[in-house]
Amino acid sequence: MTESALRRLLLFIAQSHAQPWNHSAAARVLSVDYKTIQRHIELFEGAYFLRQLAPFDRNLRKRLRKAPKLFVRDSGLLHALLTIRSMRDLRAHPLLGHSWEGFALEQTIRTLRLREQECFTYAVHSGDEMDLVVERSGKLYGFEYKHNDAPGKTPSMLGAKRDLGLAGVLVIHPGDRDYGLGDDIEAIALRNLPALRMRLGW
Repeated sequence: MTESALRRLLLFIAQSHAQPWNHSAAARVLSVDYKTIQRHIELFEGAYFLRQLAPFDRNLRKRLRKAPKLFVRDSGLLHALLTIRSMRDLRAHPLLGHSWEGFALEQTIRTLRLREQECFTYAVHSGDEMDLVVERSGKLYGFEYKHNDAPGKTPSMLGAKRDLGLAGVLVIHPGDRDYGLGDDIEAIALRNLPALRMRLGW
């Protein structure tokens, strides 16, 4: 891959951050072959530049979205690729929510000491989805990432919770406080993830 093509791939990856990823679609857009995309994505994963979340699809009679979600693991690198140079730029950027999801997801995985094989994403074509599904000790937990200080529960959360039989849903947000939303759904401030780990016994 030429330097110019590599730059275009990196920009395309940044623009696809926290969204479903398809090797073939990327190959068409960038006018390269499928195996070239596959090889570079595997290389970037091995270098801890990228993370892919596999779809959770066990024993479900649903029309699932089977594409993994792709994340640039370092928010600073993501912002550099997107030419985001300040907090003002970030707040005005259309990928603000996706940036928050990737940052908060990485903090969740590190703070809760999750293993790669425990982490999935979930989405169905009818619209229900869960940003992160964690399988731990025979139970499933859902995590949603919302970039506002007072998130509420949504029909999508409730649908995913019902479909997957989740033991609980944690809505991670940038605010200061934790509070219940009913139906075993809680809003958790990102700064309180260590306390959440202690409470869950992870």
